[in-house]
Amino acid sequence: MERAQKKRIALVTAASRGIGYACAEALAQQGNVIEICSRDRDRIEGAAKRLRETTGAQVCGHVCDIRDPEQNEQLIEAVLKRHGRIDIFVFNSGSPPSGRFENATEEDWKEGRRLCMQPTIQFLNLLLPSMEAQEWGRIVFINSIFGKEPDPGYAVSSAERAAQLALVKCTARTSAPKGVTINAILPGYVDTPLVREYAAKEAVTRNTKTDSILAEWADMIPRKRLAIPDEIGSLVAMLASDAGGNISGAAIQSDGAMLRGY
Repeated sequence: MERAQKKRIALVTAASRGIGYACAEALAQQGNVIEICSRDRDRIEGAAKRLRETTGAQVCGHVCDIRDPEQNEQLIEAVLKRHGRIDIFVFNSGSPPSGRFENATEEDWKEGRRLCMQPTIQFLNLLLPSMEAQEWGRIVFINSIFGKEPDPGYAVSSAERAAQLALVKCTARTSAPKGVTINAILPGYVDTPLVREYAAKEAVTRNTKTDSILAEWADMIPRKRLAIPDEIGSLVAMLASDAGGNISGAAIQSDGAMLRGY
C-alpha cells in the first residue's frame, strides 16, 4: 500500500502566473499548504483564489519583489509566523536582461544579479539552517538551459544562471547529509504569458505576427513545440516529494531535447 505524502509547507516565488503558478498548483495537488508571492497584489491575490478553488488547498498570497532583500526577509518572517516552518521552497524569477555582452550595460548586470544570484544567496541563508535543523527540506531553483549552454544573445542571463547552478551544487553537497535536497530545473522555451510578451515584441521589431515568432521558436526545439508550464510544475512536485529524496545537486533540463550538451 502506498504511503501517503505528509502535508508540507511550500513557498513558491513569482507564482502569480506561468511556471511559478504551475509549480504552486502541482504542489497544492499533493495536499501541501501553499504560500505564493509576486510583485503585483491583484495578480497574486487572484492566483491564490484560483488555487484554493481548483485544488482545495490552503493557499496564501504575499506581495514581494524578490529583488528587494528587505521584502524577502519580511516574506520569510510572515510564512514562519503563520506556520512555524518552511519545508519546500521553489525559487522562480523574471528573466535577466537579454542581449550580447558588448551591449550589456552596468544596469543590466545589476538587474541580472538582483533577479538571480542576490536572492538565491539570501534565500539559502534564510532557509537552510531551519531545514537542516528539522532534517528535511526541498529547495528547487527554476533555472534555464542557458545555465548549461550559454548563449551569446543572453550574456547576463547565461552568466547568472551558471553561477546559480554552481551554488546549487556546492550547497547540495553540504546539505544532503542533513536531509535537505537542492536541485535546479532548466526549462527551454515554455508557453507562458511572459514568453508570449517577448514574442509580441519580437514580432513588432520584425514586422510579423506573434504566432509566427512562436512557431519559429518551436521549430528550434527537436520536440517541435514549446513546453507547457504544467510539465515544469510536475517535475518540481516530484523533486519536492518524498520520492525525490535521493536526487540532489542535479540540474535537470525540461526542454524538448533543445540542449545540445549533456
